[in-house]
Amino acid sequence: SKHYYFLVTGTLYESKYSGSDKIERDGGFSGKYVINALAGIEIPIGRKNKNAEDVSSKPEKKVFALNLKFTQAGGKRFTPVNIVATQAEGNVQYYDDLAFSEQYKDYSRVDVKVSFKMNQKKITQSIFITVENVLSTKNVFTEVYDSGKQQMRTEYQLGLFPYGGYRIEF
Repeated sequence: SKHYYFLVTGTLYESKYSGSDKIERDGGFSGKYVINALAGIEIPIGRKNKNAEDVSSKPEKKVFALNLKFTQAGGKRFTPVNIVATQAEGNVQYYDDLAFSEQYKDYSRVDVKVSFKMNQKKITQSIFITVENVLSTKNVFTEVYDSGKQQMRTEYQLGLFPYGGYRIEF
């Protein structure tokens, strides 16, 4: 409406499995929820169409857009490592009876996108710049056992990530 737009989605879910011991447990992908929110504005650039019918039936010739996206999700589940047994064995040993019982902190990310679109008779061209994880939130990807230091080490997902592109649609 009036060149503004927004979209909010949410999902609640469970992912369960039963092992050979017949006990039902959370699965590796059981984050429990996901929330997405997107908001933006499209600003027409240049001369306005003089014919009122054209305004409602044809897209603007040139459009500048800015949008903001937020994602929040339940953290990834994992099986804890038995550090004492791992150090004794020399390779990673898990608490199998605690499969996927632990959960990393919730995933959170904010993205920003700026674009310029040119609508022509048979094609649309657009150029954009996106910055993913603009707040550089440290989301846990996994924890691994560092055999050199004999301790667990946290690996994080991609931090601030800018990229751009040019698109032709026909």
